[in-house]
Amino acid sequence: MTNIDKIIELKENLNKLLKNNSPLPPLNNAFFINGIEINLEDQIHNQPFTVLLDDGEFYELNIEFGILTHQTLDRTEQRNEKLTKIELNDSEKILHLTEAIKVLKNLTSHSSTQ
Repeated sequence: MTNIDKIIELKENLNKLLKNNSPLPPLNNAFFINGIEINLEDQIHNQPFTVLLDDGEFYELNIEFGILTHQTLDRTEQRNEKLTKIELNDSEKILHLTEAIKVLKNLTSHSSTQ
């Protein structure tokens, strides 16, 4: 099986799981985004904070805080959550898709036991 065939198969499996788990839960530490964290720090050096969204794509999440002013003390108004789509090579796609499937399967089994 080629990498392309493997990616197609993994993407199909991921899309089925996403359909069954839609919408994704709110992302930890983010106020405005639903998704799941994909943590591959043990396999990819300097991996950004990567999330999978309902569209089946992987994004880097950056959360920035502005300076509080006397005009507002509301932290959410001063918060900026920015998503940037991540471009992955074939081996990185396989790693990310495999991890996303694992996380979604855990999410599915956890929600079915409640």
